[in-house]
Amino acid sequence: MAVKKKRKFVQRLQHIVRFDVGFDARNEHRNTSKPLINFVQAGSISDKKLLVGDLILSINNIEIKTIGDLDFETNKIDWGNEVLFEVKRSNKIEKVKIKTISFHNFQKNSINWPCHVKVKNNLVLIEKNAFEYPDFDNSVEDGDILLSIDSEKISSEFDFGKITSKYKPGNNVEFKIKKKQLGEIKVKLKLINAVQAVAISKKSIDDHYLKKAGSLLFKEWVLTDYGRNHDDWNKRKEDIMKLETIAERFSDARYTYNSDYIKDWKNKDAKLLTSLLKPEYKDINFKLNFFSLIFNSKIISKLRSLNLKKECCYSYILTGKAVGGDWVKDVPANIKNFEKLISVKDKKKEVFVDEISEASLNFFFNEMVDKKKNIFIKYESDKKFWKFSNKKKAELSTESARGFADIAKNLEYWFESKYKFNKAKVKLAVDDFCKSFFLEYPDFNIERIKEIKKLDLQDEPEDDGYDYDSDYQDKIYISTSVNKKKIAGKESFVVKLNNLPNEEEIENHIIRGQKIYLKIYIYDVTDLDEDKYFKTLDNGEDTEQYFLNNSHVVKTEDLSWSEGNGILVQTKELESYGSHPSELAFPYSKLQIPKYGKRKLSFRTFICTDNQKFDENNGRFISNDKPNFRAEEYFLDSYSDGFDEYNDYTDILSYSSSEIEVEYKQPGYLEINRRKYNDLKIALSLALNQDDKNNQKANLEKIKDSVRYGDYASVKYGDYAVEGKIHKILSLKRNYEKSLNEKLNLDNILKDLKKNSVIHERYEIIDFLLNLATKDETFNSKENKFIDKVSKELELNKEKYQEIKKQKTSSVKFVDFGEGVEESVFGIDKDMTKNEKLKILRKEYSRWNALTNNTDKMIRERAKEMRDLAASLRSQYNK
Repeated sequence: MAVKKKRKFVQRLQHIVRFDVGFDARNEHRNTSKPLINFVQAGSISDKKLLVGDLILSINNIEIKTIGDLDFETNKIDWGNEVLFEVKRSNKIEKVKIKTISFHNFQKNSINWPCHVKVKNNLVLIEKNAFEYPDFDNSVEDGDILLSIDSEKISSEFDFGKITSKYKPGNNVEFKIKKKQLGEIKVKLKLINAVQAVAISKKSIDDHYLKKAGSLLFKEWVLTDYGRNHDDWNKRKEDIMKLETIAERFSDARYTYNSDYIKDWKNKDAKLLTSLLKPEYKDINFKLNFFSLIFNSKIISKLRSLNLKKECCYSYILTGKAVGGDWVKDVPANIKNFEKLISVKDKKKEVFVDEISEASLNFFFNEMVDKKKNIFIKYESDKKFWKFSNKKKAELSTESARGFADIAKNLEYWFESKYKFNKAKVKLAVDDFCKSFFLEYPDFNIERIKEIKKLDLQDEPEDDGYDYDSDYQDKIYISTSVNKKKIAGKESFVVKLNNLPNEEEIENHIIRGQKIYLKIYIYDVTDLDEDKYFKTLDNGEDTEQYFLNNSHVVKTEDLSWSEGNGILVQTKELESYGSHPSELAFPYSKLQIPKYGKRKLSFRTFICTDNQKFDENNGRFISNDKPNFRAEEYFLDSYSDGFDEYNDYTDILSYSSSEIEVEYKQPGYLEINRRKYNDLKIALSLALNQDDKNNQKANLEKIKDSVRYGDYASVKYGDYAVEGKIHKILSLKRNYEKSLNEKLNLDNILKDLKKNSVIHERYEIIDFLLNLATKDETFNSKENKFIDKVSKELELNKEKYQEIKKQKTSSVKFVDFGEGVEESVFGIDKDMTKNEKLKILRKEYSRWNALTNNTDKMIRERAKEMRDLAASLRSQYNK
């Protein structure tokens, strides 16, 4: 069956005709959803003609099946036309005529609602879509639950459309909303129309401190039919608000101390740059090398427009790359009155510019730059002296090619040499030149140079080159405190936030196009001990394992409060033009603390960029592709100078932690996880010999004697101890019955174990299985294969696992690892080189040979077998 080709929608009018109706479907589903009306604006041209619940069947006798079809047909209509609709209403077909008026009439009668809604998990969640209502905008956040409008309950998106259809601009309305932290609130508003909304938006833009970004935002918003005639207006809006940031970064890219050369920018930043350039410069790839850019016709024109009467600005800049070129002396190697590039060549081959593509020319330049070879050019001069040709030659050096930065830097020399500008004027002139490539920035020309020349700008005093404030500048120093408090009648922990970054500081830190977030995690640090930590450190032991065993993240069962594997977190984006919280609350009921009893909780607050990732299983920040334990080290080390003393964590802008005591009067999730872990351990133990029908009862007894049902059954939990013993009995019974019917699925057990165990518990599992398998003083190939798989799926260290296995099987009477596994017994894999394999076998031979004198007869015999196996494998590799 042929696939229907998707039609591309191209809006015909600047403002498409509106009938002021809404539909029970999201925008992304317009091409598949039926045009079922769920909103009709009261007082609009459609009022009392189209009704909520109508299904549009046709428009002007053209069949309509989806909202997308309706969009295409509406696009053909002009303002002032009369339109015929055919609708299905209460199982009847009705024909309706509607006379369109004008876009201004639509704006005057259409309400600009402060939000729309979406339903998730049977909750009606708010999605804000306008900032023209300050009371609503300051009180309500995305994700808050909408309960009612003027006491009418909202249970669905259809309800929202139906109820809002009753209102006209100027009406008062009351929203009842349930917030995550504060409980239920009410917000009262006077509804405004689209004309008023545009006026408020314009004033807000005019008052915005990012003047150029604001101006561009408003222009494009209007030009794109208020964002409607754009593929992704929300994304474009984000990009526009970075205009001044990216223009500043583009201009600063010429400084060597910055080393942020445009040629090294990430592709996403280069794409953002292109999207904010003036139309005439959008086809310039500023990531290209110096020569590709300096010989771009548009850059040539731009620089030549800055010529003095007897001096060519472009030629001056290009002379900076000429071998032997001198800006002061008039030497032959200087480039004179450059007009047009004729050809380029290395020492062998000449390439004529008019005969090759721009891509081929760029490839040639790249090749020369990469090889650091000089480029020979032939160019046309704009002056012909008497009978001499106006075709001239020059040799250009490719050393120190930094791309566009070289053009900007050489332009600085032009202003110093020809205009005698001081450093302050040079900086202003070149900044203006660089920014003139961008939308909203004025063109840079001779008139602007004259204006700068008249300015009374003084150079700042030069320092000694040492930045005494380098440890402090561009830093954000937040501090926090935490206390218990009732919020909306609920016991909560409230984190007070001091010294959050201001608008200017945030703007300084999003200069690379990054978003800034506030994130707060909670950890149980009760079991962390300074003396034990430093003892572990002094002994050269694994401190990471110590932290994993003794510091655990607080979790929650509420999905709206969690990320990753149920980790409790508060996250808020800090926008340069938005309001920031002074405190954040964690209702006590949301917390799942790791352990029972009196605990110390650490509230860890991060200000970080969107590039900073956090581990989805334990909440720790990721550094060098793995979870980092700096927060634990900082908590224990009272002599530390700061969280990030050496600027190792560039995406963490600030960190603070505050601790508080709490008594948790129910089993912690680790104790509950331990129950799950023990249940899975029993299942895994029975799966080990599931197909051994003759010995299943004996295997059950072995397991029953070996399994402790964890600390959860200890006396300190009182009644819970009895409950723990009951769970052990039930788990043994349930899993034994499954094994009798061969219903224990190893893959599913291992998948659940990974979710419900930490690394040391996984090694416990291996130890337990090996003890169980060797209890009868034998270890067969089936058991070996089973436990090998468990180790691999639980992602255990291969060498450590093999060492444990060797120790456990060294005193066993009978061992059969199976065919073809001799190498793996010693931890050898196929990816190793011959020398690496031989090195391991030499070590293993020596080790087992030493054990052949052990007092234990079984160990001696086992050692001889392993020594001989190592010797045999060495002989095979040495052939």
